[in-house]
Amino acid sequence: MERVPRSLPRYVYAIAVRGYRLPKTDPEDVFQEVFATAFERLEDLTEDAAIRAWIAPLMRRLAVDRLRAPARERPTAALPNPREIDEALGRIDEALAVHESMASLPDHSREIVDRSLPAIRTTG
Repeated sequence: MERVPRSLPRYVYAIAVRGYRLPKTDPEDVFQEVFATAFERLEDLTEDAAIRAWIAPLMRRLAVDRLRAPARERPTAALPNPREIDEALGRIDEALAVHESMASLPDHSREIVDRSLPAIRTTG
């Protein structure tokens, strides 16, 4: 039983960086908070599939809290537009699905697809 899917840390970090555009070291801080909390609560989650569904809103709440933190010095900026966040999360989910699909390919096929991805990203 794999309690935390291998791709989940990348998913959480990508949401913090690309979805919420947290500045400087904040993504790492949020990442650590998310997984520290998840580790403490892991026994409360009865199904492995529930972990991602539980971690995503936790990560979002911590990211927004970080953006709103008054004690930190930041340039004055508005919170990211919710539609932009949803679009970024959609791209992250899509990338995660591709990564998980690639993991099921034989090594030689995965290598070919992996080498093709940069060309696909720049043209698509």
